[in-house]
Amino acid sequence: MSQTGQAGLLWVTVIDLLSQQKFEEALQTAQDVQEKSQEIGIKATEASAATCRAVAEHCQRNSQVLEVLRQLGATWGETALLIVGSAGEASGPWAVAAQNLAQAGSSDVQRLSTELGLCWTETMEPRTASHLTSEVPLQEGELRRIAETGGPLRAALAVKELGRREEAIQSAAAAVKAFRDQGNSEGEATALLCKSGAHLGADNMAALQAANHALKNFRELGHIIGQAAALHAVAKAQLAKRNPDDALNRAAESLRHGACGHNKHLWR
Repeated sequence: MSQTGQAGLLWVTVIDLLSQQKFEEALQTAQDVQEKSQEIGIKATEASAATCRAVAEHCQRNSQVLEVLRQLGATWGETALLIVGSAGEASGPWAVAAQNLAQAGSSDVQRLSTELGLCWTETMEPRTASHLTSEVPLQEGELRRIAETGGPLRAALAVKELGRREEAIQSAAAAVKAFRDQGNSEGEATALLCKSGAHLGADNMAALQAANHALKNFRELGHIIGQAAALHAVAKAQLAKRNPDDALNRAAESLRHGACGHNKHLWR
């Protein structure tokens, strides 16, 4: 079983124990897995266990949060985001969950979420609970404003959405260089993803090269969300190059890496 699969299984196990009000058993299970994962260096299960511990400790004080999480069908990755992030512009059940879990702060969850990229977005803006709700696409006027006033990465994403390919490629290349000069590997990999998307459909080999470069960077960082996004970009480039078998393999790998349950939202 993959690391993310094991992390998901632990989450299901702990939630089941909490639903039976077996708080001590849930806490002990999560603590044992966290300590073992830290010892052998498996970050995904360590992060899942830290999240489970924070939820179990909070449920002892406030049982309402468990019911909210179960109604939402929240994964451990989504729950980690609710713990370390803010409600943002979210409303409804996700906002309620974020408000409840704001008091379950955990330095371990914060640290591991950052290392694994759980709060990462393709605009390099921190993910909030609003990313877990339905997203309303930006209108053309807002995209034009971002293209004119945003930094290189956001501008590249905006002009790509507007269909201005050459501008998107140039802006993405500028963003890659800027992040590289700063020594920001996460930013460089993110900009490479944008560059891949800008090339896709016109120069599919360039799209594949940029996606593979992004994947290499994200792997070196241990950034599982970025890896999932990069693998998806590789799959799209392989499909565009008419390599369906390679595309399917990469798509399946992307799904395994994204098993902590994040959706892609580019603009919030």
